[in-house]
Amino acid sequence: IRRRKNLSLAVMASLNVSSRALNRTISSLGPPVRVSNGKTFFAGHKGRLKLPVKGKIISKFGTRSKGDYNAFTFQSGIDIKAKQGAPVKNVFTGEVIFAQWLKGYGNLMIINHGDNYYTLYAHLEALYKKKGERVGTGKIIGTAGDTGSIKGPCLHFEVRHHGKPVDPLKWLKKGA
Repeated sequence: IRRRKNLSLAVMASLNVSSRALNRTISSLGPPVRVSNGKTFFAGHKGRLKLPVKGKIISKFGTRSKGDYNAFTFQSGIDIKAKQGAPVKNVFTGEVIFAQWLKGYGNLMIINHGDNYYTLYAHLEALYKKKGERVGTGKIIGTAGDTGSIKGPCLHFEVRHHGKPVDPLKWLKKGA
């Protein structure tokens, strides 16, 4: 039991280090750019976005108690169990500002939707878009995988505003 506890605590510490690295990466991307798709802005689509990949949500946003060790973790997004290679779609028009490997997140894509809103797609098997590319709503940006994941094939999905994670379930269509 002690070994399992130590291993679990080490995994949580590693994930915290990765989360801080992600925050530094987002901060280093420079000042936010206002991205207009010529229609409406991201904020107007709260509660109307489609799930980025077909699958089942296996972990939700927020603080969680981890196991029997009285340890708490903060889940900055949701994890969606998906088939290996399942298409991952962009939830709203924007510009790719990051598309590469990041420790703890595997292949990661960050899309700027303007007005300080970003979506993050982690553990991708393949990245179909590159930094600087514009991508429309519903366009395939990659495939689900298990790069950097300890949960098997899944997609880690986040919505961030001013760099801070917000609950993605509040942005997705009910029943998505």
